Amino acid sequence: MKTMFLLGAGASVKAGVPATYEMTKELLNLFSKYPQYDRKYYGVLSFIIGGLLFQKGKKGLNPYDGVNVEEVFNAVQLLANRQSLELAPFVGSWNEMIDMLDLIPPYNPNYEELNREIYRSIVETIIRAFPNSSVSFSESELDGALKRSSSLGQAVHRYLNKNMSEWFRKMGNGMPNSSYSFQEKLTKAIHSAEKISGKGKIFEDTSERMIVNLINLVWIKEYENVSYLKPILSVFRKQNQLCVATLNYDNSIELLTSNNSVECNTGIRDWSETGELKNKNNSVFLLKIHGSIDWKLERKTISHDRPLPQSKIEIVDADNVNKEYYRPAVIFGQRNKLTAEGPFLDLMHAFQKELSKNDQVIVIGYSFRDDHINEYLTQWINNSSTNRMVVIDPDIDNKSTEFVLNVRNLLPNRIEIINKKVEDVLESICEKTTS
Repeated sequence: MKTMFLLGAGASVKAGVPATYEMTKELLNLFSKYPQYDRKYYGVLSFIIGGLLFQKGKKGLNPYDGVNVEEVFNAVQLLANRQSLELAPFVGSWNEMIDMLDLIPPYNPNYEELNREIYRSIVETIIRAFPNSSVSFSESELDGALKRSSSLGQAVHRYLNKNMSEWFRKMGNGMPNSSYSFQEKLTKAIHSAEKISGKGKIFEDTSERMIVNLINLVWIKEYENVSYLKPILSVFRKQNQLCVATLNYDNSIELLTSNNSVECNTGIRDWSETGELKNKNNSVFLLKIHGSIDWKLERKTISHDRPLPQSKIEIVDADNVNKEYYRPAVIFGQRNKLTAEGPFLDLMHAFQKELSKNDQVIVIGYSFRDDHINEYLTQWINNSSTNRMVVIDPDIDNKSTEFVLNVRNLLPNRIEIINKKVEDVLESICEKTTS
């Protein structure tokens, strides 16, 4: 019997990676914890989580169970694209909080620079009103004024009054000095006094920050945290090769294999060079179906051998994962599972191909909420009466998806369900497989 593994979120909980409901809380905490994050993103998440909890209450579900992080992400992305949805023409109005959150804050003008512009404009206008020659102060006019007056003080007083009156008349009749710089800055300050709609930008930015923050939540640093998965390697050694398909983004299997001198091949380097995922003998073939936290997607690259724009994956060095700022190449959210960009369609096809090579799948901590994965499992079970699935999940009885309900009908000959934690039963199951 040839065996492969399928890992869901529950497989990494023991390693310290939050499960889907706990991850929602952790992301919200991260958004509120670090000062570099604007509080508006925290406000977006809080609003959406509150709305989803309210919806659960309306359905009669227990809101204290929390909210699945993928549901939160779906809601964020839908709100980001709400104006382009086919449903948009039929929505009279959105919740007023949505539009309030999506307002772009007004531009904050440089008031010191604006003040200097105003001052400069006033001064230039005053200077233009004053005579630009010494004609008004000619010696002949001043001598004549002195001769007509018996008092030097009266003569100077009348003379200055006459000229000052003329200067102020010119200022009153004149136009302010035209300054394009002043007009530009003043216009910008006035127009920016009102907030404008961001057209979904605040929600799009929030979704991107959620993905970037996954790095802080799923990257595993210590081998001890994944040592409970070591029995998987006994199956590899028995078969001399092994496929491990995972729906998780973490590095649990990479850490496990590297610390036990086992080659781990994701196929992603070959895919970036040739567009194909290639398995290797004497290695663990790790299919990271929804991407990986240490993958960085480079969009639309062109080379001599690949003249048309095509995406490729760059693997971030383990030492730089928590240091380098990048957007991980992962599929996040339930609505994005079949994105055409990147290696994800090829990874799904490779999963289907690997299923056909095995007659036993050990499923660990998978919630059976991915319709595409379920469809491939259904085809695999139906293709041969000897194909068998082992499901390890202490919470399986609380999962009521259609697929789970259907596979229960195959108990006990085709499906074995083990309601225990993976760390408690994995070794015995792997021993049974290799005996």
